[in-house]
Amino acid sequence: MKKTVICLSFVMLLLCCLSCSSDSENGFSYPRNKIWAHRVNTPEEANTKLKKFDGIEVDLVYDTFTGEVFIGHDIDRNMMELTFRQYIQQINNPRKAYFWLDVKNLYDNPSAICDTIMQIANLYGFDDKFFVESWDGGALKIAKNKGIKTSLWVDNLYEKEQDKTKWFEKISRIVNDVQPDALSAEFRMCSILVEYFPEKNIHLWQTPAEFNDENVEITREICRNPHVKVLLVDYDKPISY
Repeated sequence: MKKTVICLSFVMLLLCCLSCSSDSENGFSYPRNKIWAHRVNTPEEANTKLKKFDGIEVDLVYDTFTGEVFIGHDIDRNMMELTFRQYIQQINNPRKAYFWLDVKNLYDNPSAICDTIMQIANLYGFDDKFFVESWDGGALKIAKNKGIKTSLWVDNLYEKEQDKTKWFEKISRIVNDVQPDALSAEFRMCSILVEYFPEKNIHLWQTPAEFNDENVEITREICRNPHVKVLLVDYDKPISY
């Protein structure tokens, strides 16, 4: 009887371990250093930053006329010159990089945009190393249904005068519906996001901010928070924390 109990216990433990391993493999595996480079929108800068940073943020815009996904911070057809595909083609070994893709107008055609991004990610080998950010819950829901990791951009309470309770109710509705993999915001929102959404991964940006003792100390304090998984900076290199 004792041997049977021991064997059953071993089998249950083994099944548990296999389950945990599977969950881990299906999740987003963050790099060791939380500090990523902010707004890296040229291949030349990407190749420079990726010599020191594990991850970079890239701004994308969708052109409804051509159906292409371009590099760009502003939704302006006159500024759409470099496609995301061309950008990736010029990066040295993109499969080793992590990407925060801030899609400015994901709402325009989320299905087509996600299909394009996934095709490029699969082709160049970083399909498990990127997530898409947007404020639009409906668009993120489509992205998530396609298997893309998502980050919900949330309003900054320090920039807009909003009632905190109403803010929480609004974000909670989107979170419950979309189930984004993370929430993203300006660094001052860190404590609020951790307090109201302790179960969520947090992505932050500390920009614009010069590299000085005061800002570096803020960076270190943020990165020591276990809920924070990524922090964007304008520094030339990441720091220890």
